Amino acid sequence: MFYQILYDETHTDIFTLHSQKVRLLRKEANGLDVKNHFDSCKELAISVIKAFLVQATLEHYNLQNTNSNPENIPNFEQMQDDKKKEWMISFITPIVNEIMSLSKKVVNGTFVEEANPDMVNNYSKVLVELRLVFLELCDIVKSPNRERLITCLKYLMLILKGHNSKSKYALEILRFLCQQYALLSKKQSHAAVYGLFVNTGKTIIPADLQMEHLVRITKTHIRAMCSNVTDQSLIKRSSAFFGINEISEAFENESSVIKRAQKHKRISSVEDENKIISDLKNVKLFTKFPGRLTESLNEQTKNPISKLSIVDLQKWIQKYLTKFFFEV
Repeated sequence: MFYQILYDETHTDIFTLHSQKVRLLRKEANGLDVKNHFDSCKELAISVIKAFLVQATLEHYNLQNTNSNPENIPNFEQMQDDKKKEWMISFITPIVNEIMSLSKKVVNGTFVEEANPDMVNNYSKVLVELRLVFLELCDIVKSPNRERLITCLKYLMLILKGHNSKSKYALEILRFLCQQYALLSKKQSHAAVYGLFVNTGKTIIPADLQMEHLVRITKTHIRAMCSNVTDQSLIKRSSAFFGINEISEAFENESSVIKRAQKHKRISSVEDENKIISDLKNVKLFTKFPGRLTESLNEQTKNPISKLSIVDLQKWIQKYLTKFFFEV
């Protein structure tokens, strides 16, 4: 959805996704086929969003460059962790509120279509807002938290519903929220949330990703069995996956087997992100200029939430409440 809204190969303006893809030589980040180029597209989007956030901070606090310091910065060495967190939230909140101002107006029912929209500013805000939701989901996966997940899913449901009024993903989120708030007991609701993640011992990953890893391992073992594949042999072999892995790792440790790290396609994205920040310096993405247009950005980039009708959304929710009640 992120690339569907923001990626267009006719965009040549320096702040657009396609332009940055070309400038950074990210040839594998095919925004028209994200499914088959997910990792490359994800890396490009994360680099762009980081640069946009830096630019938003620079503009909000009138800083010349990334080496400039805002006024009234406290002495962090003498502050407790809670105070540091409190100060950081107060520092970032005005920027986030400005970026998400349109979404808040839609939810509050005070949104009015602009007569002379700033297309550059709108594009930038939509890009940052959508990508922040994605980064929040990624962070929740690494450190699962039920409250954060539910809050993020509520917001994501509005985005998906606004993007496509018949979105099956928005409907599934609504079903999940109904289960969490009304249909399941407290114990069941927590189990349903934390059951979505798997602790591998080294990191936490989604359960469906763990299943993909298991399928890949299973296929590898089946190929190794050649013609000796029977129902009974498959059961024995699959039951021994964990033991086989433990024995293999123990043998490699005892025999000092050197595991060669794969060569990273990109050592670091910091250099690319600095290039993007340098490119955006004179564009003033987050300073509103009514009626601002560009040559390639000839259509307004609308936030999916701005397409929502709160009345229709409420009717849609009420329509499925009874249906979900009788599903359990």
